[in-house]
Amino acid sequence: MSLPFRFKEFQVQQAENVFKVGTDACILAAAVNQEDVLNVLEIGSGTGVISLMIAQRNSNAKITAIEIQESAYQLSKTNFAQSPWNDRLNVLHVSWDKYVNSQIQEYDLIISNPPYFTNSLQNNIEHKRIARHDALLPLADIINSGKKILSPNGKIALILPMSRRLNFLKLLELANLFEHRFIEIHPKPNSKANRFISEIGFSQINPLATKLIVYSDLNKLSNETATILKPFYLHL
Repeated sequence: MSLPFRFKEFQVQQAENVFKVGTDACILAAAVNQEDVLNVLEIGSGTGVISLMIAQRNSNAKITAIEIQESAYQLSKTNFAQSPWNDRLNVLHVSWDKYVNSQIQEYDLIISNPPYFTNSLQNNIEHKRIARHDALLPLADIINSGKKILSPNGKIALILPMSRRLNFLKLLELANLFEHRFIEIHPKPNSKANRFISEIGFSQINPLATKLIVYSDLNKLSNETATILKPFYLHL
């Protein structure tokens, strides 16, 4: 077992065979719109950090997470049980397709930091292959199956590499879903965007587009990133 990642109101146990707490997941959980959200589904919980951060932000939310990798499932289960919000958090050891096909519950928010490599050489270490490559959880499946269990005013929120932006927009068009919010993420002030967060739903509206710079030139969190992470990070 690796050292835990300690937040202000909870801690996340980590393990060598599960991807550790990362900046992408934390920014997604801290930035996503929580308004009118009661039922939340996280796809691919890993350590469970996204679900835990949402539980801290939203005292009304009941959160279900699904995880296909056994070790990550067990880790999420432990972290949920040890958290102050264990009565509102649940994790299931099940694949996305099996879960969707068995569901009648609708969700106000479906959230994921999904696998994102598609054509690169696959890692032969199983937990890294599952977490990084989208063969078991293609982006198209998240979007097309997600809409089946999305409440009428609900949204799907994802963080993805900017290199997948055009493909993502094409998938939205084919699924007849629309972008409601777009956050362009830049590592530093003068760098190109390398990630984006998108919130999508059924209604066609003018999307709210913003930009987030993660680090300052001094390799410290920028003021805007520090502001959204301040409720969570110990050192802020």
